Amino acid sequence: MMKKKLVGMFGGLALACFAVGLAARPASAESTETRNFGLHFGGYYLVTQNGTSMQENVKGLGILTSDSSGNLTGNETFTMVNPALPSSSSSESVCTGAVSGSINPDSGGIFTVTLAYTPDSSAGAGCFPTTSTLTCTRRISLRSEESEVAVGHYSCIATAVSTSASNTSIDAASESARLSAYVLNPGIVNKNKDR
Repeated sequence: MMKKKLVGMFGGLALACFAVGLAARPASAESTETRNFGLHFGGYYLVTQNGTSMQENVKGLGILTSDSSGNLTGNETFTMVNPALPSSSSSESVCTGAVSGSINPDSGGIFTVTLAYTPDSSAGAGCFPTTSTLTCTRRISLRSEESEVAVGHYSCIATAVSTSASNTSIDAASESARLSAYVLNPGIVNKNKDR
Protein backbone atom coordinates (compact mmCIF):
# COMPACT_ATOMS: atom_id res chain seq x y z
CA MET A 1 0.00 0.00 0.00
CA MET A 2 2.82 2.36 0.94
CA LYS A 3 4.64 1.44 -2.31
CA LYS A 4 1.54 2.36 -4.37
CA LYS A 5 1.26 5.70 -2.58
CA LEU A 6 4.93 6.50 -3.27
CA VAL A 7 4.63 5.56 -6.93
CA GLY A 8 1.47 7.68 -7.20
CA MET A 9 3.16 10.60 -5.46
CA PHE A 10 6.26 10.48 -7.70
CA GLY A 11 4.13 10.04 -10.79
CA GLY A 12 2.05 13.08 -9.85
CA LEU A 13 5.22 15.07 -9.14
CA ALA A 14 6.66 14.16 -12.55
CA LEU A 15 3.45 15.21 -14.30
CA ALA A 16 3.39 18.49 -12.38
CA CYS A 17 7.01 19.22 -13.35
CA PHE A 18 6.24 18.40 -16.99
CA ALA A 19 3.21 20.73 -16.94
CA VAL A 20 5.27 23.54 -15.38
CA GLY A 21 7.93 23.04 -18.07
CA LEU A 22 5.34 23.34 -20.81
CA ALA A 23 3.79 26.42 -19.24
CA ALA A 24 7.20 28.11 -18.92
CA ARG A 25 8.02 27.54 -22.61
CA PRO A 26 6.75 30.21 -25.01
CA ALA A 27 3.72 29.16 -27.07
CA SER A 28 5.85 29.29 -30.21
CA ALA A 29 9.50 29.16 -29.21
CA GLU A 30 10.73 28.89 -32.78
CA SER A 31 8.67 31.83 -34.05
CA THR A 32 10.52 34.24 -31.74
CA GLU A 33 13.93 33.29 -33.15
CA THR A 34 15.79 35.29 -35.75
CA ARG A 35 16.35 33.52 -39.05
CA ASN A 36 19.03 33.96 -41.69
CA PHE A 37 18.28 34.22 -45.39
CA GLY A 38 20.62 33.91 -48.34
CA LEU A 39 19.82 36.62 -50.89
CA HIS A 40 20.55 36.18 -54.62
CA PHE A 41 19.48 38.71 -57.25
CA GLY A 42 20.16 39.81 -60.79
CA GLY A 43 18.82 41.90 -63.65
CA TYR A 44 19.43 45.35 -65.05
CA TYR A 45 18.62 49.01 -64.40
CA LEU A 46 18.09 51.75 -66.98
CA VAL A 47 19.82 54.65 -65.27
CA THR A 48 20.17 58.35 -66.04
CA GLN A 49 23.16 59.85 -64.24
CA ASN A 50 24.25 63.46 -64.72
CA GLY A 51 22.19 63.62 -67.90
CA THR A 52 23.66 60.43 -69.42
CA SER A 53 21.43 57.38 -69.92
CA MET A 54 22.91 53.89 -69.63
CA GLN A 55 22.05 50.28 -68.86
CA GLU A 56 23.61 48.73 -65.76
CA ASN A 57 23.54 44.94 -65.44
CA VAL A 58 23.28 43.90 -61.79
CA LYS A 59 24.14 40.59 -60.13
CA GLY A 60 24.69 40.02 -56.42
CA LEU A 61 24.20 38.16 -53.19
CA GLY A 62 23.86 38.88 -49.49
CA ILE A 63 23.03 37.61 -46.02
CA LEU A 64 19.89 38.91 -44.31
CA THR A 65 18.55 38.31 -40.81
CA SER A 66 14.80 38.41 -40.17
CA ASP A 67 12.99 38.65 -36.86
CA SER A 68 9.64 36.90 -36.38
CA SER A 69 7.81 39.97 -37.76
CA GLY A 70 9.74 39.96 -41.03
CA ASN A 71 12.01 42.94 -40.33
CA LEU A 72 15.21 42.48 -42.32
CA THR A 73 18.80 43.64 -41.77
CA GLY A 74 22.03 42.53 -43.38
CA ASN A 75 24.65 43.16 -46.05
CA GLU A 76 24.99 42.58 -49.76
CA THR A 77 27.66 42.64 -52.47
CA PHE A 78 26.90 43.05 -56.16
CA THR A 79 28.42 44.10 -59.44
CA MET A 80 27.05 46.76 -61.77
CA VAL A 81 28.31 46.36 -65.32
CA ASN A 82 27.66 48.73 -68.20
CA PRO A 83 27.54 46.44 -71.27
CA ALA A 84 28.12 49.29 -73.74
CA LEU A 85 31.08 48.85 -76.06
CA PRO A 86 33.85 49.79 -76.15
CA SER A 87 34.35 49.01 -72.48
CA SER A 88 36.36 51.23 -70.17
CA SER A 89 37.71 51.16 -66.63
CA SER A 90 34.37 52.61 -65.45
CA SER A 91 32.35 49.75 -67.03
CA GLU A 92 32.16 47.78 -63.77
CA SER A 93 31.50 48.78 -60.16
CA VAL A 94 31.72 46.40 -57.20
CA CYS A 95 29.18 47.55 -54.63
CA THR A 96 29.02 46.56 -50.97
CA GLY A 97 26.81 47.89 -48.22
CA ALA A 98 24.05 47.50 -45.67
CA VAL A 99 20.50 46.37 -46.37
CA SER A 100 17.33 46.89 -44.37
CA GLY A 101 13.75 46.07 -45.19
CA SER A 102 10.72 43.94 -44.44
CA ILE A 103 8.60 40.98 -45.54
CA ASN A 104 4.85 41.61 -45.57
CA PRO A 105 2.13 39.10 -46.50
CA ASP A 106 -0.48 40.18 -49.02
CA SER A 107 -3.52 38.18 -50.07
CA GLY A 108 -3.57 34.93 -52.01
CA GLY A 109 -0.10 33.72 -51.02
CA ILE A 110 1.69 36.82 -52.36
CA PHE A 111 4.27 38.71 -50.29
CA THR A 112 5.79 42.18 -50.63
CA VAL A 113 9.47 42.46 -49.75
CA THR A 114 11.19 45.85 -49.53
CA LEU A 115 14.98 46.16 -49.54
CA ALA A 116 16.85 49.43 -49.01
CA TYR A 117 20.55 49.37 -49.91
CA THR A 118 23.06 51.89 -48.51
CA PRO A 119 26.57 51.75 -50.04
CA ASP A 120 29.63 51.39 -47.83
CA SER A 121 32.05 54.31 -47.91
CA SER A 122 34.50 52.00 -49.68
CA ALA A 123 32.01 51.00 -52.41
CA GLY A 124 32.78 51.82 -56.03
CA ALA A 125 32.13 55.27 -57.47
CA GLY A 126 29.25 53.91 -59.56
CA CYS A 127 27.36 52.57 -56.52
CA PHE A 128 24.33 54.48 -55.26
CA PRO A 129 21.56 53.85 -52.72
CA THR A 130 18.50 51.98 -53.95
CA THR A 131 15.09 50.98 -52.62
CA SER A 132 13.54 47.93 -54.25
CA THR A 133 9.96 46.71 -53.91
CA LEU A 134 9.60 43.01 -54.72
CA THR A 135 6.50 40.90 -55.31
CA CYS A 136 7.12 37.34 -54.15
CA THR A 137 5.70 33.86 -53.83
CA ARG A 138 6.90 31.47 -51.15
CA ARG A 139 7.55 27.76 -50.67
CA ILE A 140 7.47 26.30 -47.14
CA SER A 141 8.00 22.80 -45.75
CA LEU A 142 5.14 22.54 -43.27
CA ARG A 143 1.60 23.88 -43.15
CA SER A 144 2.29 25.01 -39.57
CA GLU A 145 4.78 27.57 -40.98
CA GLU A 146 2.09 29.45 -42.93
CA SER A 147 1.66 32.12 -40.24
CA GLU A 148 5.42 32.81 -40.00
CA VAL A 149 7.16 35.09 -42.51
CA ALA A 150 10.75 34.31 -41.48
CA VAL A 151 10.79 30.83 -43.05
CA GLY A 152 10.83 29.29 -46.50
CA HIS A 153 12.08 30.16 -49.98
CA TYR A 154 10.87 33.41 -51.56
CA SER A 155 10.94 33.85 -55.36
CA CYS A 156 10.56 37.51 -56.35
CA ILE A 157 10.49 40.05 -59.14
CA ALA A 158 11.10 43.78 -58.69
CA THR A 159 8.04 45.92 -59.34
CA ALA A 160 9.76 49.20 -58.46
CA VAL A 161 13.37 50.34 -57.95
CA SER A 162 14.29 53.92 -57.03
CA THR A 163 17.28 55.88 -55.77
CA SER A 164 17.78 58.91 -53.54
CA ALA A 165 21.15 59.74 -55.13
CA SER A 166 21.49 63.27 -56.49
CA ASN A 167 21.57 63.69 -60.29
CA THR A 168 20.63 60.01 -60.67
CA SER A 169 17.37 58.28 -61.54
CA ILE A 170 16.41 54.67 -62.21
CA ASP A 171 14.04 54.96 -65.15
CA ALA A 172 13.20 51.24 -65.39
CA ALA A 173 14.35 47.96 -63.89
CA SER A 174 14.08 44.26 -64.63
CA GLU A 175 15.25 42.27 -61.64
CA SER A 176 14.54 38.94 -59.98
CA ALA A 177 15.56 37.80 -56.51
CA ARG A 178 15.48 34.76 -54.24
CA LEU A 179 15.52 34.74 -50.44
CA SER A 180 16.26 31.29 -49.06
CA ALA A 181 16.07 30.51 -45.36
CA TYR A 182 19.09 28.61 -44.05
CA VAL A 183 16.91 26.27 -41.98
CA LEU A 184 13.56 25.38 -43.52
CA ASN A 185 12.46 23.16 -40.66
CA PRO A 186 14.54 23.45 -37.44
CA GLY A 187 12.66 20.49 -35.92
CA ILE A 188 13.88 18.14 -38.64
CA VAL A 189 17.45 19.43 -38.31
CA ASN A 190 17.44 18.89 -34.53
CA LYS A 191 15.97 15.42 -34.99
CA ASN A 192 18.73 14.49 -37.45
CA LYS A 193 21.37 15.73 -34.99
CA ASP A 194 20.11 13.22 -32.42
CA ARG A 195 20.64 10.24 -34.75
